[in-house]
Amino acid sequence: MRVAVLHNAVAPDAPPEDRDTLVQVEAVRAALVRLGHDAATLACTLDLSSLPGDLDRLKAEAVFNLVESLDGIDSLLYLPLAVLDSLGIPYAGSRTAAMFLTSNKPLAKQWMRQAGLPTPDWIDSSSTKPQPSVAPQPLAVSQPVSAPNRWIIKGVWEHGSDGMDDDALLN
Repeated sequence: MRVAVLHNAVAPDAPPEDRDTLVQVEAVRAALVRLGHDAATLACTLDLSSLPGDLDRLKAEAVFNLVESLDGIDSLLYLPLAVLDSLGIPYAGSRTAAMFLTSNKPLAKQWMRQAGLPTPDWIDSSSTKPQPSVAPQPLAVSQPVSAPNRWIIKGVWEHGSDGMDDDALLN
């Protein structure tokens, strides 16, 4: 099977944490080849209109998705999946809606609460008290259960602990 390993474009002068994407891309490509697939890599940019043609030129029958951001914007990571959905090209990983819902921290927390799953309280930048957030905000604050007067400042869209250090803890 012809598989495209899709990843976010990485600039030559990108920091090490971004260049690490290319290490992952090569590891996945090599593993696919070892498994008998014909694998090629494809960098994805904000120019999503070129993605269908690029995939067609590669004759991709499936995609292994490693896109984590577009042009350094993490909140756009689900857009290439929407293009793949529209083209009917199967891909590895979570579907478009799942990527959108789980990448937006306040929205994911709201869905978890509505499903009855425990999640720490949080406030967003437009609120002065803990409450569920229904709209994406530039800042989300999550309250750890074990420390009610301590808060962790997190970006809404950033991956895991990206950008977090000791300054992200407020008392």
